Amino acid sequence: MPNERESTARAPAPDAPAAERSAIPERLAEVADLLPGAVYLFRRGPDGSYSVPYASGRIEELFDVPAGHATGDVGEVLKRVHPDDLGPYRDSVERSARDLAPWRHEFRVVHGDGTVRWLAGQATPRREEDGGVLWHGYVSDVTERRELHERMRTRTATLRQVTDALHDVVVRAGPDGTIDFVTPSLRTVLGLDPDDAIGMPVASLFDPSAEATVERMLAEGARRPVELRGARPDGRDSWLDVSCRTLPDDTGGGAVLACRDVTRRVADRRDLQRQATLRRTLIETTNEMLAASLGEDFYPFLMERAIAVVPDAEAGSMVFWNEQEERYRFVAAQGFDLEVLRSIPLTPAELGRSDPPRVVRIHVHDTEGRLSPEKLARFAHAGNLDRIKMTLSVPIETAGRLRGYLNLDNFRDREAFGPDAIEVAELLTAQVGIALQRLELERSLRTERARYRHLADHDPLTDLPNRRLFQDRLAQALKHARRRNGRVALVYVDLDAFKAVNDRYGHALGDALLTAVAGRLQEGVREEDTVARLGGDEFAVVLADVSGSEAAETVERKLRAAVERPLDAHGVRLRPRASVGFALHPDDGGDGEALMRAADAAMYRAKQERRSATRSGASPER
Repeated sequence: MPNERESTARAPAPDAPAAERSAIPERLAEVADLLPGAVYLFRRGPDGSYSVPYASGRIEELFDVPAGHATGDVGEVLKRVHPDDLGPYRDSVERSARDLAPWRHEFRVVHGDGTVRWLAGQATPRREEDGGVLWHGYVSDVTERRELHERMRTRTATLRQVTDALHDVVVRAGPDGTIDFVTPSLRTVLGLDPDDAIGMPVASLFDPSAEATVERMLAEGARRPVELRGARPDGRDSWLDVSCRTLPDDTGGGAVLACRDVTRRVADRRDLQRQATLRRTLIETTNEMLAASLGEDFYPFLMERAIAVVPDAEAGSMVFWNEQEERYRFVAAQGFDLEVLRSIPLTPAELGRSDPPRVVRIHVHDTEGRLSPEKLARFAHAGNLDRIKMTLSVPIETAGRLRGYLNLDNFRDREAFGPDAIEVAELLTAQVGIALQRLELERSLRTERARYRHLADHDPLTDLPNRRLFQDRLAQALKHARRRNGRVALVYVDLDAFKAVNDRYGHALGDALLTAVAGRLQEGVREEDTVARLGGDEFAVVLADVSGSEAAETVERKLRAAVERPLDAHGVRLRPRASVGFALHPDDGGDGEALMRAADAAMYRAKQERRSATRSGASPER
């Protein structure tokens, strides 16, 4: 910080306030250029003509029109508006001019290279003395937001298609016990319109006598199904097996209930009593499947549970369709050598299943003629082929699409797998399909969420931290330094004449240059340091725990030398030039804002010194 003597020596002359006031427009323009969008003035004259008295530098990037053209001829800007959006754009401006209401509008622009971007504009109108209207406004690029919205809309539609295919009723309850999601099967099972059920208490789906039970399930969960009487508007008897999983608070809390219609079972208890134990075991297995993760252990887990649940099952295997190979592949086996089976891909013809797929009982000799002698020998090598008396093959489907088959084998009885076994196997595979569908959706959603979180904090071109993450990293580094009485250096790097590269060679080469510079900066610092892209051709580097000014200067020189190495890209050899400046905490600033201002000022001093000393820029090397 300057001492008192230095402050006195630098005191402004008596006319300094006037000079400072005259510099305000220039400073405001500099500030405007730091914004992600463009600040502008837009005027509609009394005769209906349009003009742009002022536009900040970002207008060129947004409309792909040189800033001088934008303020000189509004027609150049309007030519960039998408033809389908030009009419609505003009109408919105005229309405705002007529009513003097704030203007807000989103529209597309078409850049010179054919790229289409979405822009969002907002402005405040003011009537002038001559009858014209002047708007003070701001316009920014919202393409990523629009694209994200469209992807989420598509994802929601896909999820709706999945839930529409479910036969069981799946209900999600919020923390207050009211329904915020229910599958369309509610209409079939309970005769209630799913849309009307939103906002109703979950307990209203059941007989009033079950209210306390439902409240307990919502609070504690229920892995075992609870048999509850449903509340149908038409008064018909309806019984449901209801299982419940509570949701953790970090996902919003509440609970998910799975409701299966068991009216027939309750109405004819004597006939279904012998299946009750099997059904409960099956639903427990389903709950375990829903709690599992879609990893390497999932298919062996299903194989083990199927053999334990389905009567007469002593061994088995599972095949799934491989889209890339257009073949079925074995994914699990019990009673056979899985590694051998994995080496035997099967075509649909070799598998010999019906279309549409259905449950079949197969004798081993029925497969003769479909497989080559070589494949039969490999199956025999997998073990136990000659012992199989009967095989039960059950299709596994998700959302109406065939995924594979569950094959269960019996070594003792040629008449194995009666109606009970077939029913249990079908129920099991139906739940397998639901579990697979859910797990795949969850995995896909986790991947999407992780990608969106990453995009929120990183520059999409260079994958460096963006300004938001940079400021967080800088704050953390300063906090750490204060605790340990250490120092932090902030280095600003600005590519000289980068616009000339874009104008002469196109944005593809400009992007290649930015990507290369990002990599070079990362290579030049330690793992604990942070390299960020602040926007355009500006980068920042946070150096944590530096020893002092000399160490920071060493890194500064190293980074400048790395950036200015020649670069070959798209058939052009560039010699990049960069202006680099740094600031040191606590010497040049006690907090992040002060340190950023100091580093920015140092960088601009370096830029001015270079301009006065030598010709700067990134030019092709001939």
